[in-house]
Amino acid sequence: MSLVTFSPQTFRARASVPQTVASRPSRPCPITPKALSVRPQTPKRAICPSWSARSATALLAASAPTASSGENVKDAQGTADRAIGKLQKGHANGKGRRTKIADNTYVCAQKLADMSGELDVGALLDDEELDAHKVSTILTTLRKWRAHQRCLEVLDWAQRHPNLRKNVIHYNIVINMLGQSGKWQQAENLFNELKANSVELQVFTYGVMSLAYAKGGHVEKARDLLVEMKAEGLEPNEAVYGGILSALERAKKVDQARTLFDEMREEGGLAPNVILCNTLLGGYSRLGRWQDAQALLLEMDTQFNVQPDTISYSCLISACAKAGEFEEALKAFAAMKAADVPRDKVVFTALIHACVTAGRREDAMAVFNAMLTAGFQPNLYTYTTLLKSFTRTPTRGLETGAEAAEAATLFERMEEAGIVADDMAYATLVDVYAKHADWKSAEKVVERMKAAGLTPGVICYTSLISAYARDGYWQGACMVLSTMKKEKVKPNKRTYTALISACDKAGQWDKAKELFQEMKDVGLQADEVTYALLISVCEKAGQKSERSELLGEQSHLHRQAAKRPESQASS
Repeated sequence: MSLVTFSPQTFRARASVPQTVASRPSRPCPITPKALSVRPQTPKRAICPSWSARSATALLAASAPTASSGENVKDAQGTADRAIGKLQKGHANGKGRRTKIADNTYVCAQKLADMSGELDVGALLDDEELDAHKVSTILTTLRKWRAHQRCLEVLDWAQRHPNLRKNVIHYNIVINMLGQSGKWQQAENLFNELKANSVELQVFTYGVMSLAYAKGGHVEKARDLLVEMKAEGLEPNEAVYGGILSALERAKKVDQARTLFDEMREEGGLAPNVILCNTLLGGYSRLGRWQDAQALLLEMDTQFNVQPDTISYSCLISACAKAGEFEEALKAFAAMKAADVPRDKVVFTALIHACVTAGRREDAMAVFNAMLTAGFQPNLYTYTTLLKSFTRTPTRGLETGAEAAEAATLFERMEEAGIVADDMAYATLVDVYAKHADWKSAEKVVERMKAAGLTPGVICYTSLISAYARDGYWQGACMVLSTMKKEKVKPNKRTYTALISACDKAGQWDKAKELFQEMKDVGLQADEVTYALLISVCEKAGQKSERSELLGEQSHLHRQAAKRPESQASS
């Protein structure tokens, strides 16, 4: 029985040059309640572990909070105390085997309880009879805490201990911790330290180091590890390939990632798993390459014997959304239901994004309501994506401001759900009012944003300028530019284009010319829209000679744009 219920005919890869939404015949594909229906997700019942020494250690390790580097010492100590209490209670009640808490577990708990900066780690550890396994337990627990400095201190102590030096497992734990935290340089230093001490490296060591490079975006360094491994006679495993694939995916080098993926299968003899496939699908999703994502999903089922999961389909739907392929996104969503693959809030949000990109607000709201019915709570990104549907051209037949009011209601609904708006959510609401030429409401949103402790960025301020521009209020637009400079928010090309648009609306040629020159002075290149606005305001002012000059610059821009695809192809 096929794991995926769509066929190559249903999800066929199209030609290399994708059709645009506008170029295809319009085919209505409304979203129906039946298409969106999903069984409510029932949470799995937690399994109570037996109270053995091994589960005691696991509980202590799992009790460590995943806070940022600025841990709260008081909370940390409380967490450790509660963990010890649970262990002792379980032991007293006779649950599981009656075993004492292992010494290494007690040391680990003690470390968790004493995370103050004054603690002498070396003196504490010298008093304990620690072997390599116990040190690994301590390092693992601290890694779960993300207590980076303490982990390094314990590792440093172990290297001075005659019986614990040069333990590759200890290094693996710390390199993995640093890599996952984006501290690839520190991870690299430890990796090189191992090599300098002639320690025999494990495949796992290369794996965690490749992941560290991937997190840091260093593709070439990650690929060099693959060559180095083979030179040392080690066979790379899925973790190593996964790290390099992740680095290539983050760098948007998805074709190189696919080449490495095939190399792993054909030369390395490794079978793809769902994680590796999803990494590659993530690369296609990032670039909107939905045909390639569809093809890979089919390969997973028909060639690799890998069942696509929720993440797999989420990547495909996101790729379709970015490419404006609403109908293909809906097909993928339906295929998930047919294949009985669970759908989550990420999948629903991706489909909402596809609806918004295609300009189908009603369908987006239908998906949103289906998401609520299925028991999934929308997050900030879900609401922000929905708000973007109101930034498009106002729908005909609706009263002026009706859509903006609906967007404001959605924003309020988000806050009532306990979701705190970020700068992007506020900027999107400002853009909604800008599209409806309601600069007074846009001003209020910016004021509200500042009252919430957020600083408007270039996107938010540019949207506010656009609101002024639609009403021809060029003085207000220029005041926003002054505020941006005062707050050290750097204007971009769109900012200046919006400012020139305000001048065009008001017939302010001199100010438009001044802004255009300022735009050049800060190193920003005008585009077609900018030149069209400049020529328009220039014509209104009757400046024939300067109009000719602008037309010449515009023609030069046309020629550069015509050459650009050739240069990109050659590169």
